[in-house]
Amino acid sequence: MKKAIIQNLPALDAAQTEALNTIITNLLYAKSELKKIIFTSCDCAEDKDALLIQLAQALGKQGKKTVLIDADLRQNGVSALYGMDENEAGLAQYLTNRCELSASLHDTDTANLTLLPAGKKVANSALLLSGEQTETLLKACAAQFDLVLINTSGGFSADETGSFAPLCDGIVLVARDHLTHSRKLHQTKQTLEKTGCPVIGCIVTGVRKPAAYA
Repeated sequence: MKKAIIQNLPALDAAQTEALNTIITNLLYAKSELKKIIFTSCDCAEDKDALLIQLAQALGKQGKKTVLIDADLRQNGVSALYGMDENEAGLAQYLTNRCELSASLHDTDTANLTLLPAGKKVANSALLLSGEQTETLLKACAAQFDLVLINTSGGFSADETGSFAPLCDGIVLVARDHLTHSRKLHQTKQTLEKTGCPVIGCIVTGVRKPAAYA
């Protein structure tokens, strides 16, 4: 089995590290248990993939057994950052019964962090994800790991995210400062809420630092 090694991820500065730690605290100490969490966004240019990897790495370093599932079967963004191509055993292969779950789970270069890459790109991902195998997958991961983080495609596909939503504990919406339009963000939130899974928060990336005074 190929080990997933991060290829190109920007280092966090002190302010970003502090913000990431705040997000982790909010997730770990929420009033209701959050174990299976979906991360989605309005568009494809909001740095969701990098943010999610950094969050998963930080959780692993804190001793939380975490699995990161790349369920974006159209873009494979998280998988690509780990240097995993679509021929590696991954989610698509598991859902089509081409391999066992154990063969789809890859160790990473971060302690306590396991990656389930997207695998082969799929045109009709919503149809594939709506099968019983998805529920079986999440039950197995929830039994094996402390946290299950699920990356779904940017641009928001209601059918795609809706396949996971009834089976998960919460949805985090990722937006980008000065890029994501507030109206689109509000519309996406409303659509997500119709899935029955609570939207537990919004993370804004790319926030510009205030200009320093002389």
